[in-house]
Amino acid sequence: SSIIIPLNLESSLTLPTKKTVGGEEISVTWSSSNTSVIDNLGNVTRGNEDYKVFDVDDSKDERIEDDDIIQGTLGDCYFLSAIAALAAQPVYIERLFYTKDKTNTGAYGVYYLVNGEWKLVVLDDYFPCIQKKVKRWVFSSANGTEIWVMLLEKAWAKLNGTFSRIGCGGQPHEVFECTTDAYSERLNVKKPALT
Repeated sequence: SSIIIPLNLESSLTLPTKKTVGGEEISVTWSSSNTSVIDNLGNVTRGNEDYKVFDVDDSKDERIEDDDIIQGTLGDCYFLSAIAALAAQPVYIERLFYTKDKTNTGAYGVYYLVNGEWKLVVLDDYFPCIQKKVKRWVFSSANGTEIWVMLLEKAWAKLNGTFSRIGCGGQPHEVFECTTDAYSERLNVKKPALT
């Protein structure tokens, strides 16, 4: 049994309206993946004709990979590193998605395991971006035209209440517990003393 979280993400996720980049204050807005945007590596995504949830094509040896993930300005490397580890077995990423194809409505669903129960987080395809000379995604993006990384990050933020709550650090084992039904544990390993 899943709960469906309301679709209107723009009002439910707080986002700063200004961001300082290179000493200059820039406005932060929400932009659909249907618009032309530059990803965090400088690649242009031309919107509706380009983007897809997954860019998987066995004939071209294209698949879900850890190098699909590009971290933006949000401090959620614990989340992205866990997702990168899961990408080694793409089935673990794919099963988190209600639909694996681009939708005409821009509505998507991502499953996370919360308190032992799979919950469906419903979200749209609007993501925070800044515009200086061109629009650029603020947080994570994919290496190419895929939006699976951005959808997972946005659903994680929605599950936690806001982007700022996931950007102040966390533990990868928390992400593993919410994305798999396997037990996860953090181990502290002492470094040997230097002599």
